[in-house]
Amino acid sequence: VVNASFFRVEVPLKLSLSLQNKKKRIEWIKNHSTWRKNKWSTVVWTDEKLFELHPQRGKLYARILEGEAIEEFSRPKVRNGGGRVMVWGAISSSGKIYLDFIIDSPDAYKYCCFLYQKAMPAIRSRCDKSFIFMHDNAPAHRASLTRAYLEISGIEVLDWPPQSPDLNPIEEVWLWMEMKIKTRVFKNLQELKAAILETWEKVPDSTILSFIEKLEGKRKYILENEGGE
Repeated sequence: VVNASFFRVEVPLKLSLSLQNKKKRIEWIKNHSTWRKNKWSTVVWTDEKLFELHPQRGKLYARILEGEAIEEFSRPKVRNGGGRVMVWGAISSSGKIYLDFIIDSPDAYKYCCFLYQKAMPAIRSRCDKSFIFMHDNAPAHRASLTRAYLEISGIEVLDWPPQSPDLNPIEEVWLWMEMKIKTRVFKNLQELKAAILETWEKVPDSTILSFIEKLEGKRKYILENEGGE
């Protein structure tokens, strides 16, 4: 029996958090509970993001006029999205800092080279020397080579709880960009790359600041919900 009151909604993704990781998230928040707003403002938030040329996730809906054929609105069905590019980005409370294309899932050596040659010079040009560097627990990030490079370079690193993309404001920047890009069609990866750079430049710094300011409420929510996202 179909209930006429039902309506279609997009079901959000939800992290499957273990009890141990929930405890680690709570511990992390409590360990940083004494940080004031001015200290959080020194954090440089970073992350990687994959963009696909022809994303295959979900369904595409279109309103067509009488006489139009649905085939005119078809999307190419291709393996692995028809090609993809990975970007690395950095933001802070002052707004956008840096965005660049990197190889998919770099190893520790390539990641360190990228930080040394490109990312860190860009960050230092925008931030005070006392900035705090945040990256997640990806294998290349937590590798001994990467830890050694950051320590030798005198870069303070923000320890990071497992399974916590909800605590990284740049994730919302990626979502903002994805919403703009997914409505467009690209012929090749060059067009996709150009669109990514164009969209990055259009992200308002005030919007980035609003994402960062939401973190206080998120941390409070996680505590109240025993580590849940």
